[in-house]
Amino acid sequence: MAATAEDAAAAESLQGEVRHRADRWIVFTPLNSSACTCSGGGGRNTATRPSSVSSSGSRIVTLASLAAASASSLSSAFSGSDSSRCSFCRVRALPPLPSSLSDVAFHTSARPGHYRCTLSAFLQLYTPSAVGAADGDWLCVHVRCDSADAAEDGWRCSFGEERLLAEWAATAAKSAAALRALSLRSGCRSGKWLLRASAAFVDAQWRRVAAAVALGRLPGVRTAKVSSRDPPAGNPPHVACVYTQDWTDEADVRSVRAALRERCGVHWRISNKPDIYTLLGIFAKNKLKIKPTVYTE
Repeated sequence: MAATAEDAAAAESLQGEVRHRADRWIVFTPLNSSACTCSGGGGRNTATRPSSVSSSGSRIVTLASLAAASASSLSSAFSGSDSSRCSFCRVRALPPLPSSLSDVAFHTSARPGHYRCTLSAFLQLYTPSAVGAADGDWLCVHVRCDSADAAEDGWRCSFGEERLLAEWAATAAKSAAALRALSLRSGCRSGKWLLRASAAFVDAQWRRVAAAVALGRLPGVRTAKVSSRDPPAGNPPHVACVYTQDWTDEADVRSVRAALRERCGVHWRISNKPDIYTLLGIFAKNKLKIKPTVYTE
C-alpha cells in the first residue's frame, strides 16, 4: 500500500475549492481544473483563483489551521441554510468561518458557498461517517478538464433525459442488448464502480479513493462520490461511486478496476453499473429481469 502513503502526502499540498451545492452535494474541485462550469453570462468560468486570494496561497484551510479550530466552531461554520444561491453556480451560501480560520479561507459576497482548502483538509472536514442529512447527501471529488463532455455528477449524454426516457418507453423488446444500443445511440456511456462500506470502514476507504481521483491516479476518472451517514431505509450504510467514461469499453472499465485494486486497496468483489441503467430505473429485482450491473470482479 505504498501508493496510499504517497497519495496521502500529495493530498497535503493539493489545493482546491469546496462548494455546497443546492442539490445537497458537497464538492471538492482541485484548483488546477475549472472550479465552476457556469458563469454569470451562461458560459464556462475558467478562473481558478478569485482575486481576493493572494497568489501565495496563504488564505487556505489546511490541516494545521483545522487543528487550531474547535469541532463545535467548525460545525457551526459549515452548516448554512439554503436561503442564498451563488451567482456563478447553484450552491448553498455559507456563513463566515470561525475566527480561528478567518485568515486562511476566503468567503466573498461574489462567490458565497465557496472555500479554498487542501485535499487533506477537505477529507478531514467532511467524513462520510460524520456528514449527516442536515449537511448533504453526497461528498464528491470532481476534476474538471478542458472538455465539457462530463458533467459534475459523472454522467454524459447527448440526449436530454426526457428523450432518453421516451425512446426507452418506445422500445418494444426491452433487454440488456436494447439498453446497450440505446447507450451507444444516445452517447450515455458513463458508468460507475460501486463500492459499499460499513460506517466503521468508509472514512478510510473514501480518503484513498478521493485522493486517487483528485491526484489523477485512476485512468480517465474525473469524478467520485460517497453517500453521507443517513442513507434511505433499506440501503447499506454507505456507497461510493467511481465514474468511468464508457461502460461499453470493457478494457477501459477494467483498467479502472485494476487501479482501484492497486491504488486504493479494493480487493473485494465490486460491480460496475452503467448510468443509463440508473436513469431508466434498472435496479435490483426489476420487472424486466435485466441484471442491474454489467461487470463484477
